[in-house]
Amino acid sequence: MHANNNIVRSGRNSFSLLLLFLCTLLAGSCTNRQAMQERLGYVSSCNRADTVFTVRWLPAVDSLVCYFDHHGTPNERLMAYYLQGRVHHDMGEAPQAIDCYQKAVEQADTTADDCDYHTLTAVYGQMAQLYRNQFLPDDEIAALRLAARMANLEHNTLSGIIAIQRLAGPYFMKSDTDSVLIVEKQARELYLKHGYPEYAAQAVLSSIWIALNRQDLTEAERLLTLYRNESGLFDNNGESARGGAYYLDKGIYMTHLEMLDSALYYFHKAIKHGLYEGGYKGLLSVYEKMNRPDSISKYARLFAAANDSSFLHVNQETVHRISALYNYSRQQRIAEEQAEQARRANLHSIIILSFTLILLIAFLFSLKVYRDKQRQKQLELDLLKNTFAETLERYEQKKVELEKFETKSKELNASYEEEKAELAEQVAALQGKIDEMKMQKDMSKYLERSATFCNTAVVRQIKELASNPFNLLEAQQQKELINTTGEFFADFVHDLFLIKDISQQTVAVCILAAMNFRTDDIAHLLNVSGQRITNVKRELNKALFDDGNARSLTENIKRKYNIFILQ
Repeated sequence: MHANNNIVRSGRNSFSLLLLFLCTLLAGSCTNRQAMQERLGYVSSCNRADTVFTVRWLPAVDSLVCYFDHHGTPNERLMAYYLQGRVHHDMGEAPQAIDCYQKAVEQADTTADDCDYHTLTAVYGQMAQLYRNQFLPDDEIAALRLAARMANLEHNTLSGIIAIQRLAGPYFMKSDTDSVLIVEKQARELYLKHGYPEYAAQAVLSSIWIALNRQDLTEAERLLTLYRNESGLFDNNGESARGGAYYLDKGIYMTHLEMLDSALYYFHKAIKHGLYEGGYKGLLSVYEKMNRPDSISKYARLFAAANDSSFLHVNQETVHRISALYNYSRQQRIAEEQAEQARRANLHSIIILSFTLILLIAFLFSLKVYRDKQRQKQLELDLLKNTFAETLERYEQKKVELEKFETKSKELNASYEEEKAELAEQVAALQGKIDEMKMQKDMSKYLERSATFCNTAVVRQIKELASNPFNLLEAQQQKELINTTGEFFADFVHDLFLIKDISQQTVAVCILAAMNFRTDDIAHLLNVSGQRITNVKRELNKALFDDGNARSLTENIKRKYNIFILQ
């Protein structure tokens, strides 16, 4: 099975070499320079329109490279190789793309006045992205510094600053946090200097993570506030338009401050934006601080699952990189054979026969090399499989332990809830008894105070006056009644005198009403009409209780001031 695959793939390699040779012959025979320039311009415009290139674009870009390699200006050769690299880039063929980008850089004439620095900036930017995908931070740093240099030569200030800001990524990958802080600070200063405040506010995410990791909460708060208020990446509802990194950092910050409810809120928002591993880890740390076993069990399981997914992804990327290294070696050999055959093409008229002979030799050599590479690759894959199997076994063990822990937690929680319910019932019953006893005690106190008030000399005198139809309550007696009432019911008398322009007689009417004197008795004591007393009671009830009914005045006074006087 493997042998057949080797033969088929080697056959494809040979076919590719033949196709490239024919492409060279075709490009060499093409004399219509204007048509090739138009084709170059069309592919370039497709690239600027963010077209996703597929394998069907390869013949077109290969023909452009073949033609302009012999008939083009430095800028045209630069663009042709760059577009060829873009096609391989979109196809996921990183080594081939890097090779094309390096050849593109070699074509540029930086001593010329018309040098295409814009395309050079793009080439170095694309190279940096590929190096990042291949986990090559030193190469990425070199590419980004060259991209910034080309952008400055083009007088493209913004592109140059963006390239500087991107340096934070490879430095972060190298765990060189001091350089990360320096680079982001430099980028922010340049953005502000050249009038890009929103870009400056966006260049803080790595610095936020570093500040949180160093527990520099003051700096973390400053940077989080800067990003939130000035980055322009939040909509009218306060939602981030750039993913959940902000919410994850905010959750970690709130955890450090022990503001656990807020931390939970931000970690959940980070999960909604797809940051499962970090979000679940944050929730797990918060619930550990809150000592909530059920939530700890739940998010420990979710974090383990997210972590396992990340582990599998990293292993898959490792396999892809191994495969890419193999493809790169094969591509290098193909390129060398193409160059050799191109040099021989002008020597004699029997180039096709010579190429066929070279192709046969290359086929046999490639077959042998491929088998050696395949054996090495299989050994590495077997090692990865064994590592994965061991990791999976450890995961299953942890999963069983977590399930046992979860079961025990549920049992403890159920027992706790039962005891909590019983205690709540007992507390409620005791509280009811306490409230009842307190009410009884308060009522006894109010009744005792009211009884003492009724035994005062002035109250007894007024009762005697009321029993005789010819006696009146004089002004001095009214004053004594008011003073005595104030001694026993100070709040009541105080609130009466807060009524604007209230007379002594009106206060006396209110006190007599509180003492359960009938309207007619009050009218007799004060020598006024019953309607007058009714009107006064209505006004008093409105002023004190916002109630326009004269009949309810006595009950309102009793209810608010706890006056219990029975006639």
